[in-house]
Amino acid sequence: MITRFAARRIRVFPHLSVAPVGRAVAAELGRKLEVAGFAFDRSGLMAADVASKARAFQALTAGGMDAGAAAAAAGLDVRYGANRVLL
Repeated sequence: MITRFAARRIRVFPHLSVAPVGRAVAAELGRKLEVAGFAFDRSGLMAADVASKARAFQALTAGGMDAGAAAAAAGLDVRYGANRVLL
């Protein structure tokens, strides 16, 4: 059985480990391939954390924060289709 602590570690792993390495690799590939603005699409990797972001958004808006500011603080992209969050 997975503990709550282990579940949290699994959720933050992409943000704290994979994403920084991916950004470094993308920057180096962009330089080597001479492609400006080269980046990997991490949306599938980060999709596992949408539930945590939604809970943070709900808590912030319930506390009286503006929906746009709450979405930015929670790390949600509110453009249509980005995280399927519409405001």
